[in-house]
Amino acid sequence: MKLPKELTKITPLSKALALLLFFLLPVVGFLFGMRYQTMLIEQQKQFPVEVGLSSFRKPVSDNNKKQPFVCPKSTYVNCMPTVGAKQKIECTTDYLQWAKKNCSNFKGAAY
Repeated sequence: MKLPKELTKITPLSKALALLLFFLLPVVGFLFGMRYQTMLIEQQKQFPVEVGLSSFRKPVSDNNKKQPFVCPKSTYVNCMPTVGAKQKIECTTDYLQWAKKNCSNFKGAAY
């Protein structure tokens, strides 16, 4: 389908509008993203999510003594850093050394 020539003609107004949108849309998108990120951080401060060991897993016992750590379900522990979260218990040096010693299928941390 061919469009009429009046709709496809490049005018000084259409050039100015295209140039304005070319610079304005990325700036507006960036500012919107910054505001959205601060909103997420504030929301996370109001409703913190506990990150750590699950309470439903049974601790590994040694001579009927309860250990402070629990073997992970998988062979690796996810230690990727996240924004605003504290370090996971599973990513501490003490836990990693304990898990390598006491958990047969444990291979290490994934960063």
